[in-house]
Amino acid sequence: MKTNKFVFNVEESGFAAGGNGIDILNITPGLQVNNEQISMIGKSGLGVMVDGRLLKLSGDELTSFLKNLKADDIKSIEVISNPSAKYSAEGNSGLVNVVMKKNKGDFWRLNVSNTFQQATKSQNTTSLNFNYKKNKISLYSGLSYNYGKYIGEEYSDVHYPLSFWNSTTNSTYTNNGLSAKLGLDYDINKNFQVGFFYTGSYSKPVTENNDYTKTTVNNIAENYDTYGLTDKKRNFNSFNLHAVNKLDSSGIVMNTDFDFFDYTDRSDRTFDAYLNSKPISTKSNINNSTQSIKNYSLNVDVEHPTKFTKLNYGGRLSFSDTSNELYADINAVGFSQNDLFKYKENTQALFLSAEKELGKKWSTELGLRWENTQLEGNSISLQEINKKNYSKLFPTFYLTFTPTKNHSLSFQYGKRIGRTGFSNLNPFRVYYSPFSYWEGNPNIMPSYTHNIELNFVYKGILQSVLSYQKTSDAFAGIVLLNSNDQTQKITQLNYADTESYGFRQTYVYNKKKWMKAYVTGYAGYQIANSKIAPLTPEKVEGTYLNFTLNSSFTLSKKTNAGFNFSHRLAAKSLDLVYNEPNTMLSLFFQTTLWDKLNMSVNINNLFREYVFNSTSERNGYPTSTHGYFDSRYIRLTLSYSFGGNINVKNRENKNLEEQNRTN
Repeated sequence: MKTNKFVFNVEESGFAAGGNGIDILNITPGLQVNNEQISMIGKSGLGVMVDGRLLKLSGDELTSFLKNLKADDIKSIEVISNPSAKYSAEGNSGLVNVVMKKNKGDFWRLNVSNTFQQATKSQNTTSLNFNYKKNKISLYSGLSYNYGKYIGEEYSDVHYPLSFWNSTTNSTYTNNGLSAKLGLDYDINKNFQVGFFYTGSYSKPVTENNDYTKTTVNNIAENYDTYGLTDKKRNFNSFNLHAVNKLDSSGIVMNTDFDFFDYTDRSDRTFDAYLNSKPISTKSNINNSTQSIKNYSLNVDVEHPTKFTKLNYGGRLSFSDTSNELYADINAVGFSQNDLFKYKENTQALFLSAEKELGKKWSTELGLRWENTQLEGNSISLQEINKKNYSKLFPTFYLTFTPTKNHSLSFQYGKRIGRTGFSNLNPFRVYYSPFSYWEGNPNIMPSYTHNIELNFVYKGILQSVLSYQKTSDAFAGIVLLNSNDQTQKITQLNYADTESYGFRQTYVYNKKKWMKAYVTGYAGYQIANSKIAPLTPEKVEGTYLNFTLNSSFTLSKKTNAGFNFSHRLAAKSLDLVYNEPNTMLSLFFQTTLWDKLNMSVNINNLFREYVFNSTSERNGYPTSTHGYFDSRYIRLTLSYSFGGNINVKNRENKNLEEQNRTN
């Protein structure tokens, strides 16, 4: 536990074996994963990095990327609640850095692994990784294929003034994806290194939905059945060219990165709707869309030590171009749309930070980041062009007091910005059923968050954190209800200004060689003042309590087992809903067979808890919703390695802020 970040040692966690990046983040103290959405406990936003590079993915693409990271290859998780000016200001409430294992020396290594997971349905992932280093050349590569299915169950009720609406949706999700990576680093001399890094994926996920809706008006019931099929094709390619140049003997180092990524998502959805077992229309309802995103960025970062202070300064240029095509013919409701929406976003940034030791016990760091952004949205069919330009400053401040080697106290402040995903800006409608559709909002504005923390660390085993967070113009997907036709519209809105006060306590137990454990408790008070009342309640406030216990037991030199337990009390949340209590219990067992063959068994969500379970009020109507997505499973992983270790240099992609907003 350090003054400016919490470090979770994944290598010491038995649950890592056979798991993936999502699994590890789910058991990291201070983090929570709900419905595969990652957040810091008590906070409303998060950016995810891998080896210091910010992932520019969100939604399904972020989940898919993290699932493709093998937990066995992850060294640690760094939870950075107040990032410095060096980092992009993106990410409302901080960053999580996934640190991959690095190996030294001239070696080659080949690792083959297979993971089989059985829930209601089964999934299988096969991975092959090859790394090579000889003298000045480092080569690293990987290939992974995933295929399988899982189910989803969603239930919702809405109490209108004169009617009652009940819906049950059963879904089957099919994963079918191939991902690859290839990188090369070359040391021209001891002061100059160059290289490139490529990551890519191609997937064809398929979703089958069966929605059963019952409406009751004046004791007369009507049944609507919707059978839908969504067929997607996704392509993602990311390239990074980089150079590291030590300018002189004084320690000045300049890092230069040029990045490009290209993302394409083709979605074809059809559904048939029935009223009391009779077709509503003679033709299938069609929703087809294609999203294409390209981004170029250039980043320069200079580390400049001086006699007085350690300076870090640089700048960044980013250019994003998004094209979205949509065709909709929803016969069931008489809606049709054919449009092309183009969106451009360009950002320029400069930053400067200075770190200074103030004697033996005190240190401080001041930072300032400036970001200037130009936006342009163009709806071709509507002939509407919206342009925006805004420029903001993002200060950071750290003050640390270390009276002894066993005690550390730090004060931290930082300002952050949150930007919505690119697709949420599209003014299109995507129908899931005759009663439910999603619609983008090109007028959504960024949110801004101020974070303050007081952090105390004792002997690396005890951490106490007092925190305060204030966010203006918080945005999220809001469900809007219409009592006249009982439709549900889901759209992005700047819905509230929020505040949260919190206290987090973490204790690490490591007194016994055969047992390691950590306990984390969080208590907070949250306030959300709505900006869209009466669509939502004017104000929601209340306490938030969360407790986690994770323990690992060493059974022999080659075998260990353990459990992960968490409990969240019922609470009102910052997104203006009331969440029911949630209890999660997972078990793991891992062992090494024949030296190089590793086997692990994981049992997840033993109690089969809902992924989400909440009640809320929309337009004055009480609603409830809960869902489950095959999170109770047993997983078996076998992994075999050939050769020795290799020095893998995972490079920092600088345009991943934009990638993080594809969905």
